[in-house]
Amino acid sequence: MPRLLPTDWIRIIAINYLLQLYEREIGFVQEWEKAKKPFIPLIEQLGKVSTLIEVEHLLMKSPPDDLIDWISDLQKLRNYLQDLPTGTEYAQNSSEMLKSYDSLQEKLTPYVLSLKSVAYDWNLRTSWAGEELMRINVQKVQQDVLNAAGVTTFFELSDRQIQTLLKQDEGSLPSGTWPINILSLYLAGGRRGFINKLNRRLVEFEKELKTLGVKEIPSALHRHAEWWFDYYVHNTSLDDIADGTIGPKNEAGRYPENIRKAVQKFSKLTGIEPLERT
Repeated sequence: MPRLLPTDWIRIIAINYLLQLYEREIGFVQEWEKAKKPFIPLIEQLGKVSTLIEVEHLLMKSPPDDLIDWISDLQKLRNYLQDLPTGTEYAQNSSEMLKSYDSLQEKLTPYVLSLKSVAYDWNLRTSWAGEELMRINVQKVQQDVLNAAGVTTFFELSDRQIQTLLKQDEGSLPSGTWPINILSLYLAGGRRGFINKLNRRLVEFEKELKTLGVKEIPSALHRHAEWWFDYYVHNTSLDDIADGTIGPKNEAGRYPENIRKAVQKFSKLTGIEPLERT
């Protein structure tokens, strides 16, 4: 059975792959840092506030087995934020914390617009560019805060995929539960009969998922991101990309037309405006 995910989740993974490539592009990063400089204090404050909000949200949403350790680390985080020179006196007051979060988001609107402009110049022409790039800045602050506070039990908050998946509505997909008596099935049909029965159930489950809009995640999605980046950012020709690509049978050189289609599909999946190469 192929790996299946809701389309929105596949989109998140694709965006994540692409942003990782932009984060390694020196010229782009230099412009990004220049745009960020006037807003660094606000970004740091937003990172601190959002860390506490997200950690408390996760704790309330799904208390872990090691609840005592989590609560202990949550208190460490609160104490650390309260002791900062910049002050987060709202660390014990949820309503004030949320107000501060909204206020900081509003103050950072010019930064988001500036990032969107930088991204546009680098062919990242999409509605989410500014917000996602700022999110990366904020998440780096979040990780620094967790490390400085000595927090050890929380998983890494900088993982955009996990954070987004946690916000999905639970119960929107079938559970896939299946009452099964291994002994009965085995005695009735032997090993082969049991496996055939299981395979049929998996096929049925796959159909259930697909009726809900769940799709197969492309096995080479990360490669499609690289092709898109080479084509639109590095201005590499389709022929050159094809010549440098190793196929599934370790054969060099894929058809340029196949790469063109993959790049177009990647643009559509991630919501990037159609681009014309100059």
